[in-house]
Amino acid sequence: PILGKSTPEGARDFLVPSRIYPGEFYALPQSPQIYKQLYMVAGFEKYFQIARCFRDEDLRADRQLEFTQVDIETSFLSEQDIQAMIERVLKYTFKKILDYTIDFPIPRLSYEKAMALYGSDKPDLRFELLLDTYTEAFMPFEIPFFSDKTIRGFILPNGASLTRKELDQFTLTVKKNHGEALAYLKYSNQELSGSILKFIADPNALAESLELKDQDLLFLVVAKDYMKASNAAGALRKEIGEYMKLASETDYKFAWIVDWPLFDENEDGSLTAAHHPFTAPKEQDKALLKTNPKACMAQAYDIVLNGYELGGGSVRIHESHIQQQMFEAIGLPSDVIEARFGFLVGALKYGTPPHGGLALGLDRLVMLMTGTKNIKDVIAFPKTQSARDLMMEAPSSVADTQLEELKISFKH
Repeated sequence: PILGKSTPEGARDFLVPSRIYPGEFYALPQSPQIYKQLYMVAGFEKYFQIARCFRDEDLRADRQLEFTQVDIETSFLSEQDIQAMIERVLKYTFKKILDYTIDFPIPRLSYEKAMALYGSDKPDLRFELLLDTYTEAFMPFEIPFFSDKTIRGFILPNGASLTRKELDQFTLTVKKNHGEALAYLKYSNQELSGSILKFIADPNALAESLELKDQDLLFLVVAKDYMKASNAAGALRKEIGEYMKLASETDYKFAWIVDWPLFDENEDGSLTAAHHPFTAPKEQDKALLKTNPKACMAQAYDIVLNGYELGGGSVRIHESHIQQQMFEAIGLPSDVIEARFGFLVGALKYGTPPHGGLALGLDRLVMLMTGTKNIKDVIAFPKTQSARDLMMEAPSSVADTQLEELKISFKH
């Protein structure tokens, strides 16, 4: 169905007011998630759909308000079985369409390792530039904006030729991604130079301890904590890779990102589902849902390609009491759980088989296979960056009589 129920799946819903039931709303589907799980409850063990999805979120080069995904759900398969199935689909597709042979096995990186090495949960593996933590290395020096901060960064070989003007533009990238500052050090002809050199007592000793080679450029990203520093350094790594043309446009490097945390922690200490609230915790972590939910790991997995998330999936919760505990962990009161998800919690009581799946973003896949960097290039009548349809001039106002039928009025 296209007209469904508003449920929390990570983005804002597009709401459709009901004329017959004033004050009540349908929601356009962010994905067919709950419906395909209900198929599994009903005994349909294998499902796939070319699904149209809608998410009211800010647009960017690889995201539109409406998009198409290849949705797969199946019973009795492990996450490894599902991953193997997706690999077969991708292998066939890339060979048939592009005559490109994917390198197997596709590497698997834990979420923790991906953030540590690449500063991203969707790393571009076509080039190196591995991240490291430099907090301790700069503790002996009294650098004002380094105080009580986390320092992460990476070394760019042959980067010493970059000019101050070029380096300044990368500071904007760092600050847009929750970094506080960007510092750098160049090592050329056995001499150290850079934006923080005046704070370094013995430049040669520092260069040796950092194992800098001639013409190396060390980027240092300063942020409040490890995750903010990692995200900012990862965004910088991606931009440097594009600016220096470090990646081949005709190469495709896939990776599975696995071993995700089940929850993300908000600033106020509350929890939200890292993927969605139907993702199952790892078997050994089920007991932690009630005692220490922040420590729970998820049976979730993303397939990434060249710095983009190509698809995401998980093993789903198939036990009613675990689903109830999951909703409680993200702060939903019992009455809200019953009102919004009572049908699902109830359905899971009838001997639901273990099940899981994955959805591939079809538009994003076509974007990457055609070598463009903007998803609008592969979608007919796309929305602009400001979320407008220029051809149909939508969104637009409607007649007062239509609003009256829906019992809708606006406050000015």
